[in-house]
Amino acid sequence: MTEEQHDTPTTAAQDSNGDSSVEESPANPTLAELKNQYLRLAAEFDNYRKRVQRDREEQRLRDRDELIIDWLEVVDNIERGVNANAPDAATWLEGTKAIHRQMLALLQKYQVRAVNPLGQRFDPNRHDAVGTVAMPGAEPGHVIHTDRPGYERPDRILRPARVVVAAEEA
Repeated sequence: MTEEQHDTPTTAAQDSNGDSSVEESPANPTLAELKNQYLRLAAEFDNYRKRVQRDREEQRLRDRDELIIDWLEVVDNIERGVNANAPDAATWLEGTKAIHRQMLALLQKYQVRAVNPLGQRFDPNRHDAVGTVAMPGAEPGHVIHTDRPGYERPDRILRPARVVVAAEEA
């Protein structure tokens, strides 16, 4: 052995002859095998991502269709009321109230509830102030009139209530 061979220790990647070729085995895959494995995993993940995106879109469309189908009953009832020859205003009013109840039931089915913040402290996150009025006996910063109710679900506000807020008396 030469002095140079003694000074250079052998590594796991070298065989006893000092060759730096690595033997292929299941425990020691080649770079090409690793690259192929990586590309397959990347393709599988991309397909998974596309499938999840497609499934979400299909679910969104099914949910929308379910809502539309439910509201079609309300539309049918309104059309019947418009085309009906009600003998008097009281009969027509009763039909309109029935449609209103049907609409409220649909909102409840979808966990939507009306919000009337009358008497509550004004909250810009939940209310849309359309004006302020100085009113004797009203606490400043509190809602004194609801112009249009708000609507919310358990997890979010769908539409803020349109309100008038009490101002400080001058």
